[in-house]
Amino acid sequence: MLKASEHASAPMLEFAKVFEEAEFPPGVFNVISGLGEPCGRALTSHPLVDRISFTGGPETARHVVRNSAENFAQVSLELGANLR
Repeated sequence: MLKASEHASAPMLEFAKVFEEAEFPPGVFNVISGLGEPCGRALTSHPLVDRISFTGGPETARHVVRNSAENFAQVSLELGANLR
């Protein structure tokens, strides 16, 4: 499951087509799009999600860790600096 950025979901939807064209079975790779907070909360707090890989900023990472804590999901964080 991949949560695409609400600001640029088109590239991830195109990426999903690669899996479809490679004839992966339905459900092996899924992309969802929508606003970050409600979609992210639903994904990171869901009891059937046991692993989360997050790339983004520290503020959102805190939410990911808090939301996933009750279900003891394994969380991997990539927190990059925003260089301007």
